[in-house]
Amino acid sequence: NFQLNLLLGSGSSIKSVDNFSGITLSVNTLNPDSNGFVNIKSTNPSIDPIIQPNYFEKLTDLEKHLSGIELIRNISKTKPLSDMIIKEIIPGEKISSKEELIDFIKDTSETIYHPSGTCKLGKINEGVVDHDFKVHGIKNLRICDASILPNSISGNLGATCYLLGLILSKKLNEYS
Repeated sequence: NFQLNLLLGSGSSIKSVDNFSGITLSVNTLNPDSNGFVNIKSTNPSIDPIIQPNYFEKLTDLEKHLSGIELIRNISKTKPLSDMIIKEIIPGEKISSKEELIDFIKDTSETIYHPSGTCKLGKINEGVVDHDFKVHGIKNLRICDASILPNSISGNLGATCYLLGLILSKKLNEYS
């Protein structure tokens, strides 16, 4: 379960575009089996929490990502796209074994800034917020963003978060 991305420009890193013509084909692993955590480090709210995403902790996530890279490589070898590609820049044709690709994935993968599930919705002892978005055990505090999703979704979080906001606004209107 992965998503392929196409950028009409060559990007050797997520932070820049190369100064030559090209395309970037990339893969995002969706619905990861690996789970991270966020823990409070201190009672002082100014102290950052411990955030451990545990990317690729489970082999299944690496296998999904490898499948995505293999598919991208196969697509890039088909006509007419293959006629326009001079060479693969990253990871590069020299990186071809499974072990080399796994090292490449672990060394270069970055977040796409769509974390979810850190304050999941559920009953007490199963989640952080209830069905009314109220934080268990804390009065007058609600959470309404992607952190309450109990599972990651296969797509961008924007529309889902808009819908959560709409649901909460309707609930708040009912209460007033």
